[in-house]
Amino acid sequence: MLGLIDVFLLISIVVMPMDPSTMLPLDFLGIQLSVSRIVVIVSTVFLLFEAMLRRRLPNFGSLSLFFVWIIWYFISSFWGLNLVEPSSVIKQLFILVFIVLIVLFSNIEQKKGNLRKALMVVLFLSVLSALIEQITGYRPPASRQHFFASQLTGFFFNPDFLGCTIALLMPWLLDLEAGLLGNLLKLSFFLVSLFVVVRTASYGALAAMVISCGVYLVLRDRLYGFIKLIGLIVACVIFILVGAQIGWLPSANVEKFFAIVEFGETFSYQSRVLIWNQTLQQLSGHLLFGYGAGASEDILGFSPHNLLFEIWVECGLVGVFLFLVSFSFIFIELALRLHEAEAKVFLSSLAASMPVWLTLSSVLPLWPFWVILGGAWACAFSRAPVHEK
Repeated sequence: MLGLIDVFLLISIVVMPMDPSTMLPLDFLGIQLSVSRIVVIVSTVFLLFEAMLRRRLPNFGSLSLFFVWIIWYFISSFWGLNLVEPSSVIKQLFILVFIVLIVLFSNIEQKKGNLRKALMVVLFLSVLSALIEQITGYRPPASRQHFFASQLTGFFFNPDFLGCTIALLMPWLLDLEAGLLGNLLKLSFFLVSLFVVVRTASYGALAAMVISCGVYLVLRDRLYGFIKLIGLIVACVIFILVGAQIGWLPSANVEKFFAIVEFGETFSYQSRVLIWNQTLQQLSGHLLFGYGAGASEDILGFSPHNLLFEIWVECGLVGVFLFLVSFSFIFIELALRLHEAEAKVFLSSLAASMPVWLTLSSVLPLWPFWVILGGAWACAFSRAPVHEK
């Protein structure tokens, strides 16, 4: 029976990805509050209190570099407060608090199964919200962006968030053990999920879907998994071609997918190159330390559409270096544990996050990525490395 602390924690993990859909007519220090943000604050306090009482705090020494990056992010807010709205800083720092929360939660051995269940619920609700929009046309007010009229957004802020959430969580579906009937249900849900990702018309989400499933299948089944990966790519192409013929895909989406043959000519690519060039110009004079947490959109006037540029603008090259080295360490540690199913799942999901970094408008509010990253750190460092056993 789950305790009150577990319930709050699991609710926060489940509702955070669809944060804009749970907005309340309230604000605090210029930040619009939501059901999910309130639940996260309460669950953070509860979990920290429980961890201290039961002495279940993780071994922070093994996570030191990861937390150095988070502390650097906090410190950067002090030189950013004079340049940007305090509410922007608080929003970014709130995300980092959430990462710490997940790391704490994931390091408690008895609760790791609960994290897996919560992620599966997020996956199910993401697909369900997309199907509701597909069938009824309903969108929450926060998702009504005219630019995405032909793309599914579900109960998310935009189609990229919906598609990338499904793609990053797909290895958890593939890792479920099931009998014949269960495998048929898994295949059905997978095909529906693939359809939803295609309907988002997001390059990053589709690439992440192929990578997350492909890496997991190859790690699990070796040569047979590689054959399955080829089948997945073929299935994506068939979905697009058949969807274009029978009207499942709006013409705007079909044109966007077919334009990928001339990738350098697509609006998506050209607009991002323009944004990245302007971002580099703005970084002049702030290369090393950046403008401070929460500064990216305030300073640039637009989203950098790239996680590394986003960190660079806010935390400088120091922040980028700490993030990349931390991410590399977790990859190495997970690679040493590939005999564990959990390590295969996390490694596949983190590999799939790389195209998301390069395409999403802002990765910082993509809650599932940070949940996965926090859980992956716990998976990689909570026990002695393989070579020490």
